[in-house]
Amino acid sequence: MKKFFRLQEGWLTVGLVAMMLFSVTLSIEQAQWSDGLTILTPITLIGLLTGLVLAKVRGVPRFLLDLVGLMIGVNTILFAVAGVMHDPRLVTVQDRVQDLVLRTTQWINVSMRGDMNDDIVVFILSLAVVSWVLSYSSAYFVFRSRQLWWALVPNGVALLINISYTPINLNGYLIIFMFSALLLMIRFNLLLKEERWQAERVNYSPRLTWSFLWAGSALSIALALLMWYVPATAVNSTLNNVWNQVNKPWLDFQDLMARQWGAINGSGTQSFGGYSSFDDSFVMGGALNLSDNVALVVKSTENQYWRVRTWDEYTGMGWRNTAKDTFTISNMSPLLTLNANDRLPDEDGSRHAVTYTVQVLNPKDDLLFAPSRPVEFDRPTYLEYSWRPLTEVYNVEKLLGAQLSAVPPELREHNFIGLLQLAQRELRSDTSQPCLDANTLNCLFSTTQGPQILDDIKSLKDDRGIDVNLSLSGPPNYLLEMRPTGEVSIYEDLTSVHNKGEQGPEPVKLGDEYTGVSMVSNATDAELRADNSDYAAWLKDRYLNVPVSMPARVAVLSRKIVSDAGAVTPFDKAKAIETYLRANYAYNTNISPPNNDEDRIYWFLFEGKEGYCEYYAGAMVVMLRDLGIPTRLAGGYAPGVYDPTTGEYTIRESSAHAWPEVYFPTYGWVAFEPTPSQAVIEHDVPQAQPTVAPTAEATEGPLPSPTPSDGHDLGNVTPPSATPTGGSGLGVPGGPWGWGALGLAALGIGFFFFFPASPFKKRRANASAGFYYKSMLFWAKLLRAGPAPYQTPYEFSESLSRDVPGTSIFARTIARAYVREQFGRDPLDSAERRNVNVAYTGLRTRLVRQWPRRRVRRILRRTK
Repeated sequence: MKKFFRLQEGWLTVGLVAMMLFSVTLSIEQAQWSDGLTILTPITLIGLLTGLVLAKVRGVPRFLLDLVGLMIGVNTILFAVAGVMHDPRLVTVQDRVQDLVLRTTQWINVSMRGDMNDDIVVFILSLAVVSWVLSYSSAYFVFRSRQLWWALVPNGVALLINISYTPINLNGYLIIFMFSALLLMIRFNLLLKEERWQAERVNYSPRLTWSFLWAGSALSIALALLMWYVPATAVNSTLNNVWNQVNKPWLDFQDLMARQWGAINGSGTQSFGGYSSFDDSFVMGGALNLSDNVALVVKSTENQYWRVRTWDEYTGMGWRNTAKDTFTISNMSPLLTLNANDRLPDEDGSRHAVTYTVQVLNPKDDLLFAPSRPVEFDRPTYLEYSWRPLTEVYNVEKLLGAQLSAVPPELREHNFIGLLQLAQRELRSDTSQPCLDANTLNCLFSTTQGPQILDDIKSLKDDRGIDVNLSLSGPPNYLLEMRPTGEVSIYEDLTSVHNKGEQGPEPVKLGDEYTGVSMVSNATDAELRADNSDYAAWLKDRYLNVPVSMPARVAVLSRKIVSDAGAVTPFDKAKAIETYLRANYAYNTNISPPNNDEDRIYWFLFEGKEGYCEYYAGAMVVMLRDLGIPTRLAGGYAPGVYDPTTGEYTIRESSAHAWPEVYFPTYGWVAFEPTPSQAVIEHDVPQAQPTVAPTAEATEGPLPSPTPSDGHDLGNVTPPSATPTGGSGLGVPGGPWGWGALGLAALGIGFFFFFPASPFKKRRANASAGFYYKSMLFWAKLLRAGPAPYQTPYEFSESLSRDVPGTSIFARTIARAYVREQFGRDPLDSAERRNVNVAYTGLRTRLVRQWPRRRVRRILRRTK
């Protein structure tokens, strides 16, 4: 024991390893991903001490020591995580561990399906495992196998990943990591030198170590100051494009992480999944833990729900947005472009305009938040709609008033139908010289409007994928029919708005502001109650579906609720279910997840009977659909807190919310609120005067234009994930990746400085024989093939030749050249240098081949 406390590597090395590890652990705790992460500190400490003790045990097979370390780690992690589980139903530690195992199993099953998960406890468990593995393995690699880089690199990567996801300034931890890593490199290299000097009985000053450490400290501080003060400036577009290509694997990794984790605190640039990340799909999960960090600051004259995405398909486990699936035209994108300050047409006179300015403090990829029906933004945007096929046949002469309003806006754009009607009238008016062309359409195209009609038909085909087929009867009636084929957007079914960049959807940056205009409903309860139930085909196709596996008990309950309430109209049925859910279910964000194969809505209604917004809203959507009322799930933020002094609403991550929207044919989508933690939405509140409804003969404002897909199909136009907090594009320090780049550069400088014989150094044709001899020593040590302290260069080359077959001629050539260079009178000529170069190339090839074989053999010997 006394010998152990005289640690060969020195307790300074232990302190530096601990400093490096805790810079990672404490940065994760400070990122505030969730409550309960303070357990990472003791886990890291126990992992470090366990690894240190087991690294110094001799005479015991390595696999037994690792087995002991695994047992200690599992017990430490389970005990620590069980301590942060606060479910009152789990009394003992054993109960909590069993529940934790069940949650982890469910998480694995959900992840294998590619869906999202909301279980925060499994996230804490994963971080606990990572902390243990980093601390235990770092101690092993430093104090047992002497492979420092296997300790430095994983910890550095973990630190950079953590910093990349959080807007909280954690750069100080990066400086601490770099400082400790550089000093650890110096200390480690000196340790290896000292061991060699002691074995060879070389005299050296004991103060040498401290001199190097003081010099290394000064170098580390200088690099830290350089990283701190260098400005964050972006480089040119060429390098930026290169960086975007290099950064793609990281973006893919972010997307993968988003699909693995549930509602983790939204303190990052991009939240990690669940409904609160507002992705295309999510699984309804367990405990919800959202932070109080500010997400949006909104200046608006009215308090609204800030919608960002809608979902239409309930899977039994969660929700999906299938808008892209409704688009089937190849080589075109399903996203439509709305230019800055262009106004979408709005033919609903029951709404009034609300203008707002949004400052984004927690971006969600490229998504923009807007209330109700957005019609204008001060920046270019992409709009995601659902699509429907064109199957109608139109009598052009009768397309007036209400019938014209039923024609898709694309066909009304640029007064296309008006041109057809004018051409038809021109043909009918010229009775003295009727058109007798066998192809009657030539008569149509020969009119004054004919050239413009042909241009519009070509434009519809090229830009929107719509084929317009016309048929014209002969004189004197000239009956004109239009049979368009293709697909058109359903402008009443906007599912999300995306920020548009120069080359496609572009992530919103932290602190970005945008101004928008939305049309907000004026419909009162009485008007909604009196509305008809004449639903269009697209509503029935998308918003009346429930899974065939849905238990019939859900339908029985929904019918009983409306029957007991005496509800007849769709509005009264919606209010009856809204009231029932608010009164009969407990609001609780700290719920255990349902069983993996159990329908989530059924579990909420009949077993759990508690949950949060996604359960309340999802239940109302499913129950109304069962009653034949089109309903969808909407997600975004609930109304924030108003500050009368600034006229701004502060909206926090804890306001992330889901709610149902019910469709009324006259008034469009109308929000309801079944979640009891929020106030009931009052539809009778007086609103501003509605805008005047536009006439049906023309389409007011520009339609959004198709998004080019550059010849790619739908699968290649999915919006990318958010870039890390360091900002979009490549830059120098100011973001974590700039810091990380400088940090890795500093580590690289240290590696080349302290390992002059590194095999990764560029070899020169005229390099000295000493360079190649040191490189040969490097590889031999890596293979544990010498040299012994007493061996001369010739003896070493002979022993290496015996140890590694096929190297004798190369090793002898290098050794002979090295001895002559060191002790001979004449320097090596150019031909001899070339020979040494060739010899080293051959030697290195054979040594590299030997390394994995020897590594495998060594592992097998340890397991025997």
